[in-house]
Amino acid sequence: MRDTDQYSPTHVAEQLSNDLLAGSPGISGFPRRNVFYMREFYLLYRDDKGLALCSVDSVV
Repeated sequence: MRDTDQYSPTHVAEQLSNDLLAGSPGISGFPRRNVFYMREFYLLYRDDKGLALCSVDSVV
């Protein structure tokens, strides 16, 4: 494995998924696929200032 492989999106998502699952037993929703979806959501809306100012209470 090359040094840069550990920073590939696939490896990072896999490691993050494993860390979240290990650190939060009993909580679901962190498989690798969902981590990728979270990343895509962030990349799509990271510059949307209106979304950043939205509170959680107003969303639910």
